[in-house]
Amino acid sequence: ILHAVMVQTGYRRIVGSDPAAAELVDVSFRDASDQTWYPGAALFGEGIFIMLDEPEGPPLQLVGSSATAWSNLFQNPKQYSDSLFRFRGRASELHPVFVWWHTVAHLLIRALSLDSGYSGASIRERVYLEPKDERTRGATVLYTVQQGADGSLGGMLSLVPKFGRILQRVAEAASHCSNDPLCYEQRVRAGSYSGSSCYACLLLSETSCEHRNMWLDRKVVLDV
Repeated sequence: ILHAVMVQTGYRRIVGSDPAAAELVDVSFRDASDQTWYPGAALFGEGIFIMLDEPEGPPLQLVGSSATAWSNLFQNPKQYSDSLFRFRGRASELHPVFVWWHTVAHLLIRALSLDSGYSGASIRERVYLEPKDERTRGATVLYTVQQGADGSLGGMLSLVPKFGRILQRVAEAASHCSNDPLCYEQRVRAGSYSGSSCYACLLLSETSCEHRNMWLDRKVVLDV
């Protein structure tokens, strides 16, 4: 059983046209012993953790032109507001390895929703990035949770023995989009949030993507 705890640390009230100018409103409170508390909820369900089988082998090789464009943005993220990223001062979402894993996670959610018994809107993602020396590793966990201890039906875990078929479906979905060639011709550039992506191939509901459908690019997965 996967146990997830969701905590709200604050919110931003956007006034005007500049979201970056909105200040964070703290929703915490302190008890009599000066302990800080935040509102949260405990959720239960099931999930699949996915990483490449390369603990000591060569890292993920991304040499396509799209990966190079994302790498340039990662090294010079001045065009982006810190509020767009999970951790301020660390534009990890611009790293091409993160974009690769985030794109694959979206493709996997679409593929898993066909056979797992869960809708795509009920499957969530969490993408991990581990910079280490000259290599950067990533991983993702795809999960579905709800309040109460009965949040797991086993539909996702039952697909693990057939994961090769799921990956084949992912590869096919990355190669084709019903909005091609318009979708495929999109290129990431300074100030843009995604490359080749649209609602027909990658974008998910707000309940699934923790990055607001940004930092996606099919071309990074296709290595072009």
